[in-house]
Amino acid sequence: MDAHTVMEEWEVSPFDGGFEGIDSLRSRGFSGAVEADGTWLFLEDGDPLAVRADIDEAPREGDIDAFDDSGGQAHEAPHPATAALAAMLTFDGDVRGQYFSDETPLSTVHETLSEGGFTGYVELSKNVLSGDYFVVYEDGEASYVGYLGPSGRLLTGEEAQSKAEGEVGIYDVVAVRLPTVALPEPTPEPTETAVVGTEGDETAAAGEQPESEDAETEAVEESSDESAAETADVEESTADESEETEAVEDDGDFIGDQTTEEADPEPETAGSTETADADDADETTRAVPSVDPENSGDGAGETTPHIVDSGTERGVDAETRTGFDSGAESERETTVESGPEPGRPGAVESDTDEAETDADEAEPEADDEVETEPDRPEEESELEALREEFESELSSLRSKVDDLRAERDRLQQRIAEQATEDAHGGSAGAVSLSSTEAFEGTNLFIREDSRGGATLENAHDGSVDPEALAENLRIEYHTRFESEGATVEGTPFDSFLRSSVPYAFVEWLVTDLLFEIQSTGTEGAMRHLYDALPEIDRIGFDETIRIGDGQEGREVDFDIVARDRMGDPLVVANIDESRDPTSGESMGPLVTDASDVCEEHETLAAAFAVTSSFFEPDALSTAREATSGSLLSREKYRSFVKLARKNGFHLCLVESREESFHLTVPEL
Repeated sequence: MDAHTVMEEWEVSPFDGGFEGIDSLRSRGFSGAVEADGTWLFLEDGDPLAVRADIDEAPREGDIDAFDDSGGQAHEAPHPATAALAAMLTFDGDVRGQYFSDETPLSTVHETLSEGGFTGYVELSKNVLSGDYFVVYEDGEASYVGYLGPSGRLLTGEEAQSKAEGEVGIYDVVAVRLPTVALPEPTPEPTETAVVGTEGDETAAAGEQPESEDAETEAVEESSDESAAETADVEESTADESEETEAVEDDGDFIGDQTTEEADPEPETAGSTETADADDADETTRAVPSVDPENSGDGAGETTPHIVDSGTERGVDAETRTGFDSGAESERETTVESGPEPGRPGAVESDTDEAETDADEAEPEADDEVETEPDRPEEESELEALREEFESELSSLRSKVDDLRAERDRLQQRIAEQATEDAHGGSAGAVSLSSTEAFEGTNLFIREDSRGGATLENAHDGSVDPEALAENLRIEYHTRFESEGATVEGTPFDSFLRSSVPYAFVEWLVTDLLFEIQSTGTEGAMRHLYDALPEIDRIGFDETIRIGDGQEGREVDFDIVARDRMGDPLVVANIDESRDPTSGESMGPLVTDASDVCEEHETLAAAFAVTSSFFEPDALSTAREATSGSLLSREKYRSFVKLARKNGFHLCLVESREESFHLTVPEL
């Protein structure tokens, strides 16, 4: 399954507005993908996952700038996990392992992946008939997704988890490295003035200037009108509020307060620097705010400064104006509204000369910080890649360790069981058998609780109903080994026997088949078998019947042989419990062996071929050819193999489905 298939049923709607439109989708927790000119942005609960291009042919990394002021389509996912899955399917994931769910259940791998903080997905789709199942992991958090049948009906949550853990098939563990996506924030509307301050009085008009304005004007004559207005606002706040004036005169106190106050509404604000020469605007740079933490430096004791163009007359919003002028190599006068970073010596006074001195001291350090910041995201990206690689390797090793532990526990349990068997020797309760040994040493006997109750003879005469017969009839078993406490491949013998297909076939043969023949009115057409069923006294499994005498004789084997009280065979059967269909090649030996037995034992009334799957056409053709040797097979008896004038047997084909049996040939 690929990303395009996952997104086929997603709800599609028009999208426009560029990054502002994306920001709107994020604010409402959008999950899905936004597409513009072949570039796809995947989001989960509003968080960006990946930017990809050409996802239908050769998926590759996309350019986020493709969404700048462009429109397209928004594909909304029905569940956040499907959005994450679609994004991961566009990457060439690293297959960390392939497991069979019967040997290594999903729950075992889930525990390992969760503890290891795994990012990627588990895909259970090979040899699974009901659909495709995925477990999507993000930093160890798992979400279950399933697509059922040809229609691809979506399952999520506990329902998908229950279905996936109950399926049998092969699954892959695929690690995916999702990149960090930095989305530019929408550009704010420009304002006429950038107000700097911490109190409500800071919004006073630029025209209301205190007496100290003259001194400030001399210091900023070469600045823009905007710088003058800002200087006036700061000075007015200083004059009107005594507490703030004291903080300004107290060197570092005002700086710390102002920095803290400004950091609250916008963490990236650290102050502003205005230049005196507008002609130097080309030397400055403007930083675009980003949601990616790697694009932000972290200064000591202050929020991250950004570089802004202060040489233009266009105002900048106070919440986004930060940093120092990167073109500080040229000699120009600079007015600093915010003081140096906390901990640095220096004082901010209303006097213009002292402000210029502080600016000179602050600029070199700011420049150093700006110069070192571009290297920081690259280093962090490399460290993040190494961390993910180590985590993936750790997850793989943990998975191998868990597999080894499971194998160790299994072997320890096997050793303990063997030791228990050796300690008890041949005593009761210590018998452990294979399925073949269990069947070979077991015989069934057909008995009634009371001869006065319903019997097989009564059922043959049509005088009792199935319920009455079932109440009085019982099937007993006799073993040539001590059955009490015996186990067959770890299962108690009694449970093993009564849940087996051969035992279920015997129950159907002696209790149900009589009534099926009666209900279809085919007693005459199935006369040999119908008359033989009440005569069944005992049944053997994996039995051998000797044919002929001396060196010319041979032995033939059947899975089931039903005999009368004298030990003569009445019914033989072979059972195929595999999931593969039964072919004509397996039917041929049954017909040959049953014919040889019938020639020597005229009591044989029927031979059954039982399959847990179905019969291929050549098997049906083999049965048809074997039963069409005489006119009697069509005119008097159904599916009858004629051997002599008064000798022959019915050839019956039976399919076992959902713990019940259906007679396919002959059709009653």
